[in-house]
Amino acid sequence: MRFSLLGIFIGLWFISSVVAAQNVIRFATEASYPPFESIENDQFVGFDIDLARALCQQMNSHCVFSHQPFDSLLASIEFGRYDAAISAIDITPEREQQVMFTHSYLMNGAVFVAKSGRFNSYQQLHQRVIAVQNGSSEQQYLLDYFVSHGTIAIPYASYQLALSDLQGGKVDSVLVDQAVAADWLHRHPGFSVVDSEITSKDYFGRGFGIAVNKENQQLADRFNQALDAIKKNGIYQQIYSHYFADEKKVYEN
Repeated sequence: MRFSLLGIFIGLWFISSVVAAQNVIRFATEASYPPFESIENDQFVGFDIDLARALCQQMNSHCVFSHQPFDSLLASIEFGRYDAAISAIDITPEREQQVMFTHSYLMNGAVFVAKSGRFNSYQQLHQRVIAVQNGSSEQQYLLDYFVSHGTIAIPYASYQLALSDLQGGKVDSVLVDQAVAADWLHRHPGFSVVDSEITSKDYFGRGFGIAVNKENQQLADRFNQALDAIKKNGIYQQIYSHYFADEKKVYEN
């Protein structure tokens, strides 16, 4: 049987293209959430972004990122639009019904942020207007524990808009991840945390995970193996220290 050189070339090109496609991991993220993810000079930056790139390098793969509204991230994974989602996503039983999560890569809690000196306790936030990101664990926490006390929970597409409205006096407080609050408060004097950090296991206690499709156990395993590897070789700690060197309440799992 005779083969043409052109046919062989096309066959090899097709095979290499398939292999290359398999080595690209498409991440969805909501890139308005510093220090975890944001866009600067048309580039994705932040802790989650650097972590994802380190994992991809460990896996001999290439990362590409797409910006999506937070409340659409898990649906994008469930229906196969992207391979994974990384966006400070709390691992919760409800979300595990929709997607599969990797091992936790960062522990977290939530805090109420308000104008300094205005509130001293959670109880003082009853019957107030609290801003929160739509689709977040913080939103569910407000609905479950504060709305019954007369609190009005206002959903926002992003925390940047919510915190902007807090500055403008349009809301009384914002419930947000502790690390995000710390980053924002560092740049906005006159605001502070109300009471203490909330670490309820039902909402925040299991930490952040990378979401993948429930049928893609292989990718979840690859992420977990890569995460273990970069924790052992020190790369994880380098990334962590770059973003959280001054923080005391955000811990590696």
